[in-house]
Amino acid sequence: MRVVFGRAGLGNLVLIASVLLVLCLMGASLAMKAAATDLYAMATSASRTEPGTWLSARLAPDVPTASSVTIEAQADTLNHRGDRLREEASVAALAGLVVAVLAGASGSTRNRNLEETSPAASTTRNGTV
Repeated sequence: MRVVFGRAGLGNLVLIASVLLVLCLMGASLAMKAAATDLYAMATSASRTEPGTWLSARLAPDVPTASSVTIEAQADTLNHRGDRLREEASVAALAGLVVAVLAGASGSTRNRNLEETSPAASTTRNGTV
């Protein structure tokens, strides 16, 4: 079975792929931000949240034996990487938007096929049969 994509179909495929990519990047960014927030809380002996504790244990496994300066440095690194991931997600979102606009720029084929070929109603009679 051979599937042929037109310009609009290919544009939709690229748009869906970019949306999935943006969602993955935003999820990773949020995970890094939550881990960084937990590491900041660990460094200052503040209360910690369960998701942040789990994420910081996975993303920074060497931290529990470190000093508070090292913990803050690791938190700064995770926070910085989370920001960079958000910037990359914005680039991917913009690229997907441009592809979607360019794929639909020529107008839809439905509008071209609906051109009038005859008048909608006869205007020579005034309602008489």
